[in-house]
Amino acid sequence: MTGAGPAQGRRWRGQSPQERREGRRRRLLDAGLELFGTTGYAATSLTALCASAGVSPRHFYELYPGREQLLADLHDELALETARRVRQAHDTAPLSPEARISAGLSTALAYLTADPRRARVLQLEAIGVSSWFDHHRREVIGVFAEATAEQYRLLAADGQLVDRPFGPVATALVGAVAELLVDWLLTEPRRPPEELLPVATEVFLAVFQGRAVHAPRTRSGGAPLRRA
Repeated sequence: MTGAGPAQGRRWRGQSPQERREGRRRRLLDAGLELFGTTGYAATSLTALCASAGVSPRHFYELYPGREQLLADLHDELALETARRVRQAHDTAPLSPEARISAGLSTALAYLTADPRRARVLQLEAIGVSSWFDHHRREVIGVFAEATAEQYRLLAADGQLVDRPFGPVATALVGAVAELLVDWLLTEPRRPPEELLPVATEVFLAVFQGRAVHAPRTRSGGAPLRRA
C-alpha cells in the first residue's frame, strides 16, 4: 500500500481538498468577471486569468477544459442570479401588467447595470465565441423568455389579457432588453442607467396592453377611437 490516497485527502491550512478546489473555482470566476467584463473575452489569455486568480495552469485545467467553459460557467451564474431576483420580484408584485413588468424589469436592470461587467459578460462577450456557445446562449435567452411568458399566462388566466400564444413575442421582448443593454454599454459617454427602465417598460407595456381584454379599438390609421 502507498500513502497517496490519504495524502490527497489531507486538510491544508484548515481546508479540505474540496474546499480548496471550490476556492480556486471562485477565484477564477471572479477573475473572469473582472477580465472578461473589462478587457473582453477575446483579449484575455489563460495566463492572465490564472495570474489574476492566483491559480496555476494545472489547477485551472483540473476545473475547466479551457477559457470558453469558464466563460459559460460565469455566464450561467450571472443569468441564474438575474432570473432568481426577477422571479422574487414578480412573486411579490401585484398581479397587473404594470406592476409585474415594472418589478421584473427594474430588478433585472438594476442588477446588471450596478456592475457593468455583469451586463458585458451576459450581453456582449457571450456573442460569437463558438457555435456551441451560441446555442447555449439561446437556451439562456429561452429561460428569460419563459419567465416573461409565464407572467403573461398568469395575467391571461386572471382575465386581464387575451389568452393567445406568447412564446415568440416573449423572446422578442427579451431580445429588445438585451439590445438596449448593448447600446448602453457601447455608447460613450454612457447614459445614466436610470434612463433604461422607462424605455424597456414602454416596449413591454405596449405589447401587453395591446393584448388587454378590453383594449380600445382603433381606426385604420391606428388612432384610438373616441366615444361620441
